[in-house]
Amino acid sequence: MKQLIDLLIASVTVAMEAGGEPRAGKLAVAYVLANRVRSGNRSMTDVMLQPQQFSCWNTDSPTRLNLDQATDQQWATCFGCALAAMFGLEPDPTGGAVFYLNKKVVLASAGKLPNWWEIDGSPESEVIIGNHAFRRHR
Repeated sequence: MKQLIDLLIASVTVAMEAGGEPRAGKLAVAYVLANRVRSGNRSMTDVMLQPQQFSCWNTDSPTRLNLDQATDQQWATCFGCALAAMFGLEPDPTGGAVFYLNKKVVLASAGKLPNWWEIDGSPESEVIIGNHAFRRHR
């Protein structure tokens, strides 16, 4: 039952974080979730709902509106991507990334990239998929 709950919450997270992305972008976000679970020995739910980790779960997140507008096809794609990442059914397009962000959105709202992007993320590992940039640990 716990895996089903994790899968459902992962699907919702992918929908809110990458709802407008192509399937590859949704899969990449799902893999970041799974990679964090594997690297930290925590549950998927603990990883996703940890404060300030995935902006879609912040109380002021505008991406929560994506849930109201998602079609059945989008939900199916998000669920499939979460399933693929959790169980390794497809190759990881991020190469093991545990961080991602949408540079354009972040720069437009904050005027600069967050410190953690440079401190924790390895620039050599950066992969662009859709509108997101993905990085592994240094």
